[in-house]
Amino acid sequence: MLVSRLAAQHVKVVLSGDGGDEAFGGYARYPHDLREAAIRGRLPAWLRRGVLAPLGRIWPKADWLPRWLRAKTTLTNLGADADAAYANTLSICRPPLRRSLLAADVVRSLGGHESERLMRAAYREQPGDPLSRMIATDVATLLPDDFLVKVDRASMAYGLEVRPPLLDHELLELAATIPSEFKIRDGQTKWILKQACGDLLPAGHLSRPKRGFEIPVDRWLRGDLRAMFQDAVLGTSGPAADLLDRRRVTSLFEEHCRGRGRHGAVLWSLLVLSRWAEKFLAPTIFDPAELAPPLANRTQPQLV
Repeated sequence: MLVSRLAAQHVKVVLSGDGGDEAFGGYARYPHDLREAAIRGRLPAWLRRGVLAPLGRIWPKADWLPRWLRAKTTLTNLGADADAAYANTLSICRPPLRRSLLAADVVRSLGGHESERLMRAAYREQPGDPLSRMIATDVATLLPDDFLVKVDRASMAYGLEVRPPLLDHELLELAATIPSEFKIRDGQTKWILKQACGDLLPAGHLSRPKRGFEIPVDRWLRGDLRAMFQDAVLGTSGPAADLLDRRRVTSLFEEHCRGRGRHGAVLWSLLVLSRWAEKFLAPTIFDPAELAPPLANRTQPQLV
């Protein structure tokens, strides 16, 4: 919204780069997950499901494992089917942790539902190699339901028109026909796009590190938002108190504040959930007068 507000002071229409990563394989998670897919494809099912999957559930305690296997998703992903592995990569709060943070009756009321089903279904519906399936999943879920929604709401709040030329359907259809080995080559993302457009860009732009458009929630929750989180999420009187396992959430929050873990994204989600609950679940006293305009502003009926 700050970027939109600034841009709206000077122009009415801007261009965005949304869609470029999805069309040409630009996310850093793509090469990482491709390596996992290659390893998974060489492992027998009994090893993946009988050994790696259980280890993935206890990975924080597996200090004896090589560092690359102790990555937060690696063991779990190697032990899972391909669609579940990619859904696990995309998840901010993965199912085991999510269930531990929610109150027991909330978990029971969900009846085993997991939002990852949407991503898993999108992955399975796309034929082809792993990268094509990852991209198709992002185009079907993250792009329309997260990234584009964010940009549209923020820009419309200031009357700014945003146009994403890389989402032109003809360009996306063309990109979908490009073999995956031309999108990611030797770990380099967007390889073919860089080859095609490198001479059109200033020197140094192609090799510049990728930077995410993120807010510093890790630092905020340890500082400026710490008191707000304690009041809204850990308080006993708010409407969110019945939704969460306060003991487990408190433990996670303290671990984050002490620097023993990095849980900013999950804790931020809990803060948003609590604020939502305050607005939509809190009991209110309905006063019809609040819906009526002041008497002085009412138009007197006319007799005909």
